Amino acid sequence: MYSALQPYAASSLKARLAAATSEAEQVSEALAGSFLDTNARGDVGQFVREYRQVRRIFHLRKERMERWKEERVGGVARSNG
Repeated sequence: MYSALQPYAASSLKARLAAATSEAEQVSEALAGSFLDTNARGDVGQFVREYRQVRRIFHLRKERMERWKEERVGGVARSNG
Protein backbone atom coordinates (compact mmCIF):
# COMPACT_ATOMS: atom_id res chain seq x y z
CA MET A 1 0.00 0.00 0.00
CA TYR A 2 2.78 2.44 0.90
CA SER A 3 4.58 1.86 -2.38
CA ALA A 4 1.36 2.66 -4.26
CA LEU A 5 1.01 5.95 -2.38
CA GLN A 6 4.68 6.97 -2.72
CA PRO A 7 4.15 9.06 -5.90
CA TYR A 8 1.66 11.18 -3.93
CA ALA A 9 3.86 11.81 -0.90
CA ALA A 10 4.69 15.46 -0.23
CA SER A 11 8.38 14.98 -1.00
CA SER A 12 7.60 13.31 -4.34
CA LEU A 13 5.11 15.98 -5.33
CA LYS A 14 7.55 18.74 -4.40
CA ALA A 15 10.31 17.12 -6.46
CA ARG A 16 7.99 16.76 -9.46
CA LEU A 17 6.92 20.40 -9.16
CA ALA A 18 10.56 21.51 -9.00
CA ALA A 19 11.39 19.44 -12.08
CA ALA A 20 8.37 20.80 -13.99
CA THR A 21 9.34 24.36 -13.06
CA SER A 22 12.87 23.83 -14.31
CA GLU A 23 11.60 22.22 -17.50
CA ALA A 24 9.23 25.13 -18.22
CA GLU A 25 12.11 27.58 -17.81
CA GLN A 26 14.31 25.56 -20.16
CA VAL A 27 11.55 25.34 -22.76
CA SER A 28 10.98 29.10 -22.68
CA GLU A 29 14.70 29.82 -22.97
CA ALA A 30 15.01 27.39 -25.88
CA LEU A 31 11.99 28.94 -27.57
CA ALA A 32 13.45 32.44 -27.23
CA GLY A 33 16.86 31.26 -28.38
CA SER A 34 15.50 29.51 -31.44
CA PHE A 35 13.48 32.57 -32.39
CA LEU A 36 16.50 34.86 -32.09
CA ASP A 37 18.76 32.44 -33.98
CA THR A 38 16.54 32.10 -37.02
CA ASN A 39 17.18 34.50 -39.85
CA ALA A 40 13.64 34.30 -41.20
CA ARG A 41 12.10 35.43 -37.89
CA GLY A 42 8.80 33.85 -38.89
CA ASP A 43 5.54 34.97 -37.36
CA VAL A 44 6.30 37.29 -34.43
CA GLY A 45 2.72 37.12 -33.13
CA GLN A 46 2.82 33.32 -32.95
CA PHE A 47 6.16 33.42 -31.13
CA VAL A 48 4.87 35.95 -28.59
CA ARG A 49 1.75 33.86 -27.89
CA GLU A 50 3.77 30.67 -27.39
CA TYR A 51 6.44 32.39 -25.31
CA ARG A 52 3.92 34.12 -23.05
CA GLN A 53 2.07 30.84 -22.49
CA VAL A 54 5.24 28.98 -21.51
CA ARG A 55 6.44 31.83 -19.27
CA ARG A 56 3.03 32.02 -17.61
CA ILE A 57 3.25 28.34 -16.72
CA PHE A 58 6.80 28.82 -15.46
CA HIS A 59 5.85 31.72 -13.19
CA LEU A 60 2.80 29.91 -11.81
CA ARG A 61 4.93 26.89 -10.93
CA LYS A 62 7.66 29.06 -9.48
CA GLU A 63 5.12 30.84 -7.26
CA ARG A 64 3.75 27.48 -6.08
CA MET A 65 7.28 26.40 -5.17
CA GLU A 66 7.81 29.61 -3.19
CA ARG A 67 4.52 29.09 -1.38
CA TRP A 68 5.51 25.51 -0.63
CA LYS A 69 8.84 26.66 0.83
CA GLU A 70 6.95 29.12 3.03
CA GLU A 71 4.56 26.32 4.03
CA ARG A 72 1.56 28.16 2.58
CA VAL A 73 0.39 25.15 0.56
CA GLY A 74 -2.77 23.39 1.66
CA GLY A 75 -2.24 19.98 3.20
CA VAL A 76 1.37 20.59 4.23
CA ALA A 77 1.36 20.52 8.01
CA ARG A 78 4.03 22.25 10.01
CA SER A 79 5.56 19.94 12.62
CA ASN A 80 5.83 21.61 16.01
CA GLY A 81 8.11 18.99 17.43
